[in-house]
Amino acid sequence: MQHQLLLLVEWAKSFPAFIELNVEEQVALLRAHAGELLILGVTYRSRAETAMLILGNSFRVSSNNPDLSMAQVAGRVINELVSQFRELGIDFTEYACLKAVVFFDPDAVHLPPSVSTRVRRWRHSVLQRMQDYMSTQQYRSRSRFGELLLLLPKLQSINHEMIRKVYRTKVEGLAQIDTLLQELLLGGEAGCGV
Repeated sequence: MQHQLLLLVEWAKSFPAFIELNVEEQVALLRAHAGELLILGVTYRSRAETAMLILGNSFRVSSNNPDLSMAQVAGRVINELVSQFRELGIDFTEYACLKAVVFFDPDAVHLPPSVSTRVRRWRHSVLQRMQDYMSTQQYRSRSRFGELLLLLPKLQSINHEMIRKVYRTKVEGLAQIDTLLQELLLGGEAGCGV
């Protein structure tokens, strides 16, 4: 998981717009949706599977996992996201655009108003490019853009469940939580909102 979080940071650094921000603003964007971005990555990697999730280290998680809380989250990702990615035939460009739409959140906590305005413009640019790309794909339905965006509330819901389970695991001392994972997903003790 830590490796995936580090890759997420490197991915974010690939955007010149992200590099323009100061460290606090960068951290605010990373914290805002780290869990959702991790889930999107797992979903894209697992789109060819029917009952498994493929994590970044090629480790596989089943909805039949003996850890009930892990199985519940895995089951939701498989049933609500992976199945839709497969059914819609989401390609890498669409996945990358969805990822950028999630990442460039102008409403991320701790972003100053001037930065929020810039982030909103960046997100708008990504949405335009996503729509332009989809319009060039002759075999895609006209409603495809909306269908992809309608996956985002499911992603948010699953992320909230995952964060609750990670928080519970931390509080009850059921497992060691990686410091980077804790910082990005839980935002420290107060940032959890549970």
